[in-house]
Amino acid sequence: MPDQQIDKGNPNVFTTYRGRYEFTMAEGATCNSPYAMLTTVNTVQFTENVELASTFTVPGVFCTLPEELRPQGAVELAAIVQLSDNTMHMARVELAATGTMTITRDFIVANENPITVIYLDSISYDLASNHYSAVSSSQASGA
Repeated sequence: MPDQQIDKGNPNVFTTYRGRYEFTMAEGATCNSPYAMLTTVNTVQFTENVELASTFTVPGVFCTLPEELRPQGAVELAAIVQLSDNTMHMARVELAATGTMTITRDFIVANENPITVIYLDSISYDLASNHYSAVSSSQASGA
């Protein structure tokens, strides 16, 4: 029997993702699929939401990203959160250059109920500044 060719799809179509990267969850935070996707245009895309235990302290670090997904400097993200009383609010997520992601209660006014869910699914941020923000000394001097 002759070798059969395996159809790998159209070789002229570019790949949109560089890979899937797993992040580390902090104690009191869970995620069914703790992964983020890195695209070929340096965008990081989250694919799941994060659930927080009632004992989780806010503000607090809920996960740490791998080095490949870390920005050069701090990034601020807006996310919808659900509180234990099932109300939804906007909250600020701080992504540090160390890869830690911290949830805050900055925009949650007059409601002390604990945050139970951080809706990260489909939230993205860009890593272009990791590659294009600095001008090298040879470019600056015109060499």
